[in-house]
Amino acid sequence: MTQIGATLLALAERAIFAQHGQRLVAQLSTLTRPTRVWSIGKAACAMARGAAERFGEPLTGLLITKQGHAQNPPAGLMVFEAGHPISDSAGQIAARALLEDAAGLDDSDRVLLLLSGGASALLAEPISGVSLAQWTQIGSDLVLSGASIVEINCVRRHLGAALGGRLAESTRASIEALVISDVLDDDPSVIGSGPVSPDGTTVADARAILKRLGVSLPPLAETPKPEDPCFSRVRYRVIASPRTLREAAAEQVTAVGFVPVVFEPLLKGDVADVCADLLARSRSLAFGEVLVAAGEPTLRVHGRAGRGGRAQHLALLASKALTGQPRTLIAIGSDGTDGPTDAAGAVVDGETWTHALAVGKDPQVALDQFDSYSLLDDLGALIRIGPTGTNCTDLYLLAPR
Repeated sequence: MTQIGATLLALAERAIFAQHGQRLVAQLSTLTRPTRVWSIGKAACAMARGAAERFGEPLTGLLITKQGHAQNPPAGLMVFEAGHPISDSAGQIAARALLEDAAGLDDSDRVLLLLSGGASALLAEPISGVSLAQWTQIGSDLVLSGASIVEINCVRRHLGAALGGRLAESTRASIEALVISDVLDDDPSVIGSGPVSPDGTTVADARAILKRLGVSLPPLAETPKPEDPCFSRVRYRVIASPRTLREAAAEQVTAVGFVPVVFEPLLKGDVADVCADLLARSRSLAFGEVLVAAGEPTLRVHGRAGRGGRAQHLALLASKALTGQPRTLIAIGSDGTDGPTDAAGAVVDGETWTHALAVGKDPQVALDQFDSYSLLDDLGALIRIGPTGTNCTDLYLLAPR
């Protein structure tokens, strides 16, 4: 990795750490000790540690997170690790345990819900009439179709027994939700498929998404709507988001004497279009300026696919356009994992593409086969930082060198 690549990676890591769940929860001095703590999502363990720092141990409740992300959980919580982005039976067991706990509470109980992205796949208990196999297949089909998180979670809300406001509906307890958003507009119904939030979409909306994407139509059930009285017992607060991640990155860039050039708006849409927009904007960068962007491109996978994720795919795609140019790109998932891999993303520059060819690798084949991980791993270009304790979509830093 070049010096500028190492510098950009360090800046990205500092920005991500500024969104760390433990720090964000622990610093909230207005919190009062709850009867239960439910911590759900990729940042669940860090957020739960923040609650333990604030209230002391042991806590009472449940912690549900992605496989490998339950690092040093607080004492007292029932800990579940489950499949993500593709759900599994462990997620079904976790969701059932959560719903059982919720049903056992009364109106004197107070729940602190610590919610972060990933909760949709982790709470894998489908509604009546839908099997876990159907749930898993539909989730996989949606992810590979290039559907946006808004579309995916609209469908999940109408399929999940603990999603789309149904968790709030299942209990008489009051709920204070602290949320790390991985959604561009911080829509409560979309983050984690809104387990305690009213749903403004309908079964007809979900069916239209499935039909347009060519995904099989399972039984669907309507979700609780805003007028449902269960939501009067819910308080909801976003404590970190893609925008705060981008702001933190710009602050880190400034702190080392560079000039941040913030890319507006937050990134969305097909990964090839996002890549082209980033590169077009970067052409006017002067030495000492850093393009800072955040968001969640979508990647439509077809044919027999290899391994990778949207950040890795975008990085490899960008390396082709950057060939021969003195620019470096960092593409990194803020949760520490990009797609179903152990890498958070990759660092590429104007020499990456030619380097691959020089060592007998064909980067175009890797792109065509959606196998960016294997090629970037061979080149030593992958970023591996492990679970980060947050989840605010992806961060992209691009600079001349």
